[in-house]
Amino acid sequence: MPRPYLLITAAAMAAVPLTSCKAPLAAAGGSASHASNATVALASAQTGWSGLPAARPASVPQQQTYNSAMGSLFASLRAARPVSSWTGTQSIDGWQVTFASPGQPQDTIDPATCTDISVSPALSGKDSRQLPPEGFGLPVIMKQEYDGRKAASHKLFPLNGRNLPATMTAEFTGPQSVTITFHNTWTHSTAMVRGTKRTLATDYRTPIHRSMDPKFLGEFSLKGLLRPDDTLNDAGLYVPFVYDPAKIPVVFVHGLNSDPHIWEQAMHEIASDPALRGRYQPWYFLYPTGLPIHGSAARLRRALAAAMRHYDPDGTSAAMKQMVLVGHSMGGIISRLQVTDSEEDIYRAYFRRDIDKLFASADAKRQIRENLFFEPNPRIARVVFVAVPHRGSGLADLRIVQWMTGLIERAVRVDQFITEIARTATGTLNPQLMAFKDLGARSVQNLSPRHPLLLAMDRRPVETPFHSIIGVKQAGKPLTETSDGVVPYTSAHLDGAVSEHRVPATHSCTDHPEVTAEIRRILRQHAGIR
Repeated sequence: MPRPYLLITAAAMAAVPLTSCKAPLAAAGGSASHASNATVALASAQTGWSGLPAARPASVPQQQTYNSAMGSLFASLRAARPVSSWTGTQSIDGWQVTFASPGQPQDTIDPATCTDISVSPALSGKDSRQLPPEGFGLPVIMKQEYDGRKAASHKLFPLNGRNLPATMTAEFTGPQSVTITFHNTWTHSTAMVRGTKRTLATDYRTPIHRSMDPKFLGEFSLKGLLRPDDTLNDAGLYVPFVYDPAKIPVVFVHGLNSDPHIWEQAMHEIASDPALRGRYQPWYFLYPTGLPIHGSAARLRRALAAAMRHYDPDGTSAAMKQMVLVGHSMGGIISRLQVTDSEEDIYRAYFRRDIDKLFASADAKRQIRENLFFEPNPRIARVVFVAVPHRGSGLADLRIVQWMTGLIERAVRVDQFITEIARTATGTLNPQLMAFKDLGARSVQNLSPRHPLLLAMDRRPVETPFHSIIGVKQAGKPLTETSDGVVPYTSAHLDGAVSEHRVPATHSCTDHPEVTAEIRRILRQHAGIR
């Protein structure tokens, strides 16, 4: 049965046209009808605010009256003025309306930085699964578009923009004076409303879903697999919400022919747990999955280093030294190579001759060093492997898969060093590579149990605490005979794991309830949350 709060809010908002903020709006002064609506809404909001007890909890009717007034006020302001003008103090039909400027950068969100602000769909009854918990204020989603011109100063800004969870409140400071605040509910879920600290009404599911938009991100899946060079410039590390130096980054890494939207439910697991939300910030790594594994791992390595130079140049952030990687399938291998000391083993998977004796250009040798020689990242304190083929999958060797692999264009910009050396000095290459078409340079070929990269990686220990989550389809069989339909248990299992959790699931299991619950448990353990 619909909650009274939702019905009251929806009814109040329906009284004013809810046109998009992107549509042409009234001039700065607003039309007479808009001004009249704003006057009524402001007076109604002041009545709702005045009805709240100043030093004790409010009753449900008092809370509902205030919240419905916030919905009406938001709708009237949106109809009267474009979002880009919501800054400073303005006169609206005799009222002094102040839009609060961010104090601490993480506490509030400046509406003038947004291209759109929309009300939670829960309040219009479009999706009952998204009903916010009881609380004060109006849950909204604040959209900040990606601007390529600002890319240099907006590091890790997602290509599809940011969809920030926020809650609007109004504080009346005089007879016709009001301050409107958009609280960043990713960083805090309470605020002072009429002199009392109150829990805010929130909606996390909608901004997470819009941030992890499967339609937008899904365009990278197949294109990134078949034509990796075409999407290479978009590969990178992205922060979907406002960066917080006090919170631990959880970096999600997707697998083959996939994209970051698979982690939507895992991100919601963090958002729905106040303790986790207070300690973690989700990031994700987007990359074209047709790249050879060593190339993708090198790009993540560089992206992490660049993020640290930008956000923690002095290396003083305690949170940045507790980073967690969560990788699915091939993304788990890429994550593993962030916490592995390559020594000579990874290099020897490709070459027999010492690097100083290779007949190769200086640029080719530079690429070799970047891709095949590396040390564990000391800032990564824990890794979670989800359905990861550490020792490959036999599916990669099937004839039909090998034929389909031929459809993947070689990533010339990433694998140029092997191509160059193969043209001039084939004898310096590891002979095991000769068993693969084009020297096994494509990601799918890298996943063959015979590929020398996986054989070399299996000899190198994981240098940080790690956990395994493994899908097991065939109940009742010995573990050595089971798989998730793609990865055998014997390939996903690693000795030395802090924990190994087996779930009755197939390979595409990142949204399986047991998988997300286990990720939640591990993150709580990592942060010392009981």
